[in-house]
Amino acid sequence: MLFEYWNDKSPAYSETRRDYSPAKDWSYSGNGVTALEIDFFGDMNNGPDPPMYVKLSDGTTTAQVNHTDFNDFLEENVHTWNVPLKDFSGVTLSNITSITLGIGDKVTETGGLKEQGTVYFDDIRLQPPRCLPEYDSAADFTGDCVVDNYDLDVMATDWLLADGETLTETRDATLTDFADETSHWVTGRIDSGAIAVNEPGKITVTDPRLFGLTSMSITAWVKQTTVNEWVGIVCSRESPCGGTGEATELGIYGSEWGGPGGLGYDWSCLEDAWRHDSEFVTNVPTDGTWTFIAMSVDPTGCTLYIKADGGELQTGTRNEVEHPAQQNFAESFIIGRSSEDGGYFNGVIDDVRIYGYNLSFADINNLAYETATEPNPPPVYWYKFEEASGYTAADSGTPILVYGPVQSKANLTDPEPKLQRFVNFRDYAIFANDWLDEFKWPEP
Repeated sequence: MLFEYWNDKSPAYSETRRDYSPAKDWSYSGNGVTALEIDFFGDMNNGPDPPMYVKLSDGTTTAQVNHTDFNDFLEENVHTWNVPLKDFSGVTLSNITSITLGIGDKVTETGGLKEQGTVYFDDIRLQPPRCLPEYDSAADFTGDCVVDNYDLDVMATDWLLADGETLTETRDATLTDFADETSHWVTGRIDSGAIAVNEPGKITVTDPRLFGLTSMSITAWVKQTTVNEWVGIVCSRESPCGGTGEATELGIYGSEWGGPGGLGYDWSCLEDAWRHDSEFVTNVPTDGTWTFIAMSVDPTGCTLYIKADGGELQTGTRNEVEHPAQQNFAESFIIGRSSEDGGYFNGVIDDVRIYGYNLSFADINNLAYETATEPNPPPVYWYKFEEASGYTAADSGTPILVYGPVQSKANLTDPEPKLQRFVNFRDYAIFANDWLDEFKWPEP
């Protein structure tokens, strides 16, 4: 259902209502339901920041519940909003006479805001108590919302599994979806060669084995010719964000995000970790000028850098968003594209480096101005793209020792220090506390 809102009156709201005659019985005892599920699809042009709400009425009493995460309105994918029926305080659920969907504020907002946008509503349905991952126990390793013998098998199999340190390995990159073996090998900015990337081409590195990083840096030289809405230069994340080991990315904003040409980064899928181009005097040019870009991140924040040929090194204001103390790369990362849902780079990429620590300003400055002083330790992954043919790009990186956390769902808690962590009785105590409990949401 297409829902367009234009809130420029006082009070500022738009809504649609469905009346029921005769009234509907939505009570738990009558229908076995405890939640209202509403699926909706956003639009990136929505604005500026209105709440969405749903109201139920029994003919005498009306109650309203708000959905206030505006980021959902901007994302062009399906979002599921689960509302417990008990949140409609005072409404007799066995006598529902209407349901109303609205956007805006019917009570407090003044006119003139001109909140305008589009939302698409799909399924609106009633649900019984059911298994939802966000309400499940951490001890339910099998995901069936009950802690039972199947989960005990996982605990027993991984018993005393420990953390440790592992040496990274050089990993050659694989080029896929390129037209042929030679046309993408072009003249480079550093040394002789570079890689020309165009949709749908991408460069993939599998099993990077970068676990438990507390800081890292990514640098690259790029020559951009066509701007997409968002393009990834180096990306290690799934789409949408989720799971262990995703959400590290250095990319370029297009017009969708206030560009074109500003730098951005992601670290653990933090919405407030995205950086807009307004932090920079200069954006990444779109006329084919070679440009150095870099990110340096640690648990306290991130700094972004940009320097076009013939220009000065620009430093983005440090983002002080607190990041997780440890971050893992996924099982693979991509060069020349964002996550698997798109974000293609169109242009030439050269000298991609990934360091297992945060580079200092002096280090970045030396790389941007191409001095003879190289950062030390060297990069753990380093793709120079000096090949002249084929579908493999050689890694010139240097193996480094990185921390590997306990790779088990049964490791429920880590009060132990690094290199002394394992699946033990501390984890079993959490498991035993939830033994045979069911975690269905919501309760009647």
